[in-house]
Amino acid sequence: MKYYMSYMRSTNDDSPLYIFDSSFGERHKTRRLLDDYEVPIMFQDDLFRYANEKRRPPYRWIVIGPARSGTGVHVDPLGTSAWNALINGHKKFRHKTRRLLDDYEVPIMFQDDLFRYANEKRRPPYRWIVIGPARSGTGVHVDPLGTSAWNALINGHKKWCFLHPETPKSLLKPRKEECGKHPDEATTWFLSVYRRVKAPDWPKSFPPIEAIQRPGELVFVPSGWWHVVLNLSDTVAVTQNFCSITNLPAVWRKTIRKRPNFAKHWLRALRLRRPEVLAQAAKEGSDLNLESSDDSSSSSSSSSYSSDSEWSIPDSVYGAGDSVALHRCRKRKRRAETNGENDDHSVRSKSINDECAAKSRRSPN
Repeated sequence: MKYYMSYMRSTNDDSPLYIFDSSFGERHKTRRLLDDYEVPIMFQDDLFRYANEKRRPPYRWIVIGPARSGTGVHVDPLGTSAWNALINGHKKFRHKTRRLLDDYEVPIMFQDDLFRYANEKRRPPYRWIVIGPARSGTGVHVDPLGTSAWNALINGHKKWCFLHPETPKSLLKPRKEECGKHPDEATTWFLSVYRRVKAPDWPKSFPPIEAIQRPGELVFVPSGWWHVVLNLSDTVAVTQNFCSITNLPAVWRKTIRKRPNFAKHWLRALRLRRPEVLAQAAKEGSDLNLESSDDSSSSSSSSSYSSDSEWSIPDSVYGAGDSVALHRCRKRKRRAETNGENDDHSVRSKSINDECAAKSRRSPN
């Protein structure tokens, strides 16, 4: 500890070492600290205390750190609450920034965000305050889960460059010899790839769209479009990703593959609160269900049973929970079919077929 105290007084690190000691009450030399440790009366009814002390999860810490250290945004583990008693120094808690929401309003053209029907704690991160100096920015990328986005600039100037979704990734990434130590930085992209984008031999089918964003201006980022952003000066901006009825099919394909549990709850909410959106998507040929995925393996496997009339049960006749059960049945049937050398293959397949058909008939939808 004496060496750490010396480190605390002298460090200039941007992200200093921060000590969380959960075993101070167990070690012989530090056990005496418990003599001065008392849980505040309003927090003494801790149900974890009825568990074996050696089995319960870590629950109390001495926390020591220099200026600039701290913890990133997080939720405490296992759904627990916590208290924090400060002995020395000053801490700043982020909850004070909630008041910023009083001045935050989604522009009217982007308010129909279908993600808002999902539980706020379940939905993916979607809104940010973005602050950066000149030469900072984001490298070339596509926004996550097929979402669109808007970016409102409060202060400073940003340079944007957009490229069509079908632009080959190989054309957009810096070459190995151009990367240096920071291959994904906006400055690296503008010093290397941007020169090629502006060159006469750049493919005419993928022309760049460029813009300089000024204070008070809003930029719209369409779903699937490559974009890179460079701050030309110190900037402060607010940005939010969203799902509209226009990009719902693309968002759904990525969400069901990457966040299946969230997708299940979201689909139930949309069925209940925005059924006309699902109907419109189906009318346009994008029927949403819990097996919709842009994963090539799932599409190829689905074709293996789509011709079997006993398996052609439309998604509309079963609910969200039954969709998962039916998917499991289909997997069992495929496993049975691959074991064709077994004598009881036809019997097993028939029983699985009957079970899945029964699940379909039991559906409340």
